[in-house]
Amino acid sequence: MRRAPLALACLLAAAAPAAAAVTSLPPPPPRGPQVVVPGLSYQRLERDGQVAHIMRLVPRAPLGLRPALTGDQVTRRGRLTDAIRARLDTGVVAGVNADYFNLDGGWPSGLLAEGDRLLASPEASRSALVVGPGLALAVERLLLAGRWQVQDPASATPFAVRTMATVNRPIGSSTGVVLYTRDFGGRTPSGPVSEAAVTLDVDAPLRANQAVTGTVVATGTGGGTEIAPGRVVLAASGGARPSLVGDLQLGRRVRIEASVAGVPADGSGAVGGGPLLVQDGQVVPDAGEGFTPLQTGQRTARTAVGQAGSGTILLVTTEGPQQGRTGYSVAEQAELMASLGAVRAIGFDSGGSALMAVGDRLVIPWSDERPISDALLVTYGGAQLTPVAPARVSPGGDGVDDAARAVVRSAVPGQVTVALERRGGGRAATLFEGALGPGAREVVVDPRALGVPDGPYRLAATLTPADGSAPTTQSRPLVVDGTLSALRLRKLARGTGAARRTDVQVRFTLRRPARVSVLVQDAAGRTLRRIAAGRSLARGAQVVPWDGTLGRRPARGSFRIVVEARTFLGLTGLQTDLTLP
Repeated sequence: MRRAPLALACLLAAAAPAAAAVTSLPPPPPRGPQVVVPGLSYQRLERDGQVAHIMRLVPRAPLGLRPALTGDQVTRRGRLTDAIRARLDTGVVAGVNADYFNLDGGWPSGLLAEGDRLLASPEASRSALVVGPGLALAVERLLLAGRWQVQDPASATPFAVRTMATVNRPIGSSTGVVLYTRDFGGRTPSGPVSEAAVTLDVDAPLRANQAVTGTVVATGTGGGTEIAPGRVVLAASGGARPSLVGDLQLGRRVRIEASVAGVPADGSGAVGGGPLLVQDGQVVPDAGEGFTPLQTGQRTARTAVGQAGSGTILLVTTEGPQQGRTGYSVAEQAELMASLGAVRAIGFDSGGSALMAVGDRLVIPWSDERPISDALLVTYGGAQLTPVAPARVSPGGDGVDDAARAVVRSAVPGQVTVALERRGGGRAATLFEGALGPGAREVVVDPRALGVPDGPYRLAATLTPADGSAPTTQSRPLVVDGTLSALRLRKLARGTGAARRTDVQVRFTLRRPARVSVLVQDAAGRTLRRIAAGRSLARGAQVVPWDGTLGRRPARGSFRIVVEARTFLGLTGLQTDLTLP
């Protein structure tokens, strides 16, 4: 027998078609709300062709809600998902977009306070959301009471108390004084201004309703002054320039106060937005906040935040035309929030800025995620456990879903235990036990390595914080089901010419008796033929033949072969692609 040359044999082997990959069936779409962490759920709600993404937050420890910049400074926008991803280990679990912003400069249109740290002053004509103690929400119009005054004990008469118009936002062509902090960026914006740089006595962030003192160390005109660490800059335009130049001379002491009544020192912060949508459980027809008819009347994607009478917080982002939906006007958005039970609610930015993320994954689909100025983030200080993937493990040894994975995370130092528990009670295996936090680690559920039998389980993570606070636990469901494995196809050519067809043997292995269906589907998932429908098959190797026809004609092209097996453990399945010449 003659042998092919080695090089030719290698070429022939490389040309042989590779077997199509075998995968498990995708999980069915979830019904009803899904638990993100205890006390926080997410739900995709579709009705009348509209889609709303809803997070419901029960205001209890260790859950939190706080505004935050998405970038590292007021003038630098960032993606919501990046902002959450960077904070996952600090307990951030979800978020939505917040205030409107300047598309070119990046700064928010209104108020931004992280706790009582003031990053941007309010827009007086528009509403802001205040997150108070106990996650009590208020929707208010807030004002900046900004003042500065030279402190000179040697002066015969006190210096005048001067006002400032804004914090960390360009003042434009109007007259007034702006206070810039390091949160704005490295330098002040250029423009027709006079400026004075002040080194603070205490290098600390600017707090709403708390005065700071310092010494004038530099003066200049035209903007572009460096905002060095431990410094702030006062910039005056128009008619305010002479008083700033006259008062803030080198070496003089100055007291600065940026007060925003309504921002509590013990709250989580405040963020601008608008308009007011619901007040005392009633829809607000027109809040009169200076929005244009196009902004309020256009049907588009929108985000809103409200609070129900029970205290439950509602974070809602609706889809719009770019997701193939009609979208909502502001009036319709207000009606939606009231229908969900909100007794007070505020609108946030809309259109391409309407975003919601659970974990670091967007749930409202966009072809490209728009960078935004600030966000409202949900935090959780307890044990976090991501959903187990896959949620149905098939330890058949065929390389398809033989093991599952999850990530356990703690935002605080403590002792963490991750255990596989039987649905009816009792621990089946311990996967991790030790110190963790702040941080995360992956855990692997390999039923064969653990020696656990098929059945329903739950994966549970428990955190005992090092500070002595109460332990927390989060669990996720998991099913170990090795009923079906080793799916493979064998093709057999039959006939010639127009009568040519390809018979297919669908081969697989059952670990236990099951009711089996074998389907032929197209690429869109439509069933073209049922080779077997709920057929009772015994344990062992199985072969289900298909004559390769659809109706009376030979099947040609690309198909998907799906095998489903139903037992007391539920439905499990495998699928693979098939091409017939």
